[in-house]
Formats: sequence, structure tokens, C-alpha cells
Amino acid sequence: MGEVIDFTEAPPVGGKTVLLFWAPWHEASAAGGPMDQVLRALASSTSETVRFGRIQAEELPDVSDRYGVSVVPTFILLNEAGVVVERIDGGDDVSQVTQAVQRLVAASPSQG
Repeated sequence: MGEVIDFTEAPPVGGKTVLLFWAPWHEASAAGGPMDQVLRALASSTSETVRFGRIQAEELPDVSDRYGVSVVPTFILLNEAGVVVERIDGGDDVSQVTQAVQRLVAASPSQG
């Protein structure tokens, strides 16, 4: 898809999705910060079958609670059915995030 969606409500279910939960006071995850840049780079270089989005954790507490987010940045990776298949809390390891996205892209629907 190549773009990062700034969700203002719960993301729709369906399709593989990578979510970055962030906060404006957290420099690394805020717009233009290192984790935001990583998310955008992955979105522009990954198959169009994966949706990438950002969720401001404190602005959408119901969504943060649904995914058990208590620290930013947190990356949540969802399969086609909207099930969490991987999460990275305090995700500041670029290689860990990149490898998780690669696993999501490579997974068949039955694998998640």
C-alpha cells in the first residue's frame, strides 16, 4: 500500500495489518521520530497486502486496552482475521520490527 494510515478509531478487521501505538511526548515514536520512520520505510517497501497504521495510544484508550498496550512504542501485527500474531513492546529494535513484518508478509492465511 505504501502509505501509513493515522487511525482515529479502531482499525477495520480484515487484511494483514501492522499497527504502531505511539505518543506525541515520546520522541522516538512521534511523527518524524525513528520508529515512525521505520514504519513508513516498511510501508513503502512491503507488499501491498499489508496495511500499516499509527494509533495515538492515549487518544484511543479503548483500542489500546483491546490490544493490551501499556508502553509506547508498541507494534502489533495482525493476521487477516484481525488476530494478534506478534507484538513488540517498547519496539526500538529496528531489526526485530523488520523481521516481524517479514514473517507477517510471508505467512500464509492459515499460519496467521
